[in-house]
Amino acid sequence: MKFICIPLFSNPYFTCFSTNTKDKILEPQEFQSDEEHRESLMKYQINPNRAMFTIILSIFVDSLGYVMVMPLFPDLVLGIGASKILYGIILSSNAV
Repeated sequence: MKFICIPLFSNPYFTCFSTNTKDKILEPQEFQSDEEHRESLMKYQINPNRAMFTIILSIFVDSLGYVMVMPLFPDLVLGIGASKILYGIILSSNAV
């Protein structure tokens, strides 16, 4: 069995993942109690706070990139000869 190991920034140790396709790392489950859910998270060594931080950080970085591009976007789109309707369609497509 082969593993891919990557270092984590906040942890001096490596986190390893199996590359064997027969291994199911996480499969959907329904839990009857909070205790079952905690045991499942501990089985895979998942810290809910760290997972939530990662999700929030990725949303923040995505929003920051969007905010940095938007002031320049009208000049770029209209500068290449696109109509205002096409500009509106491109701008609103981010919500989809």
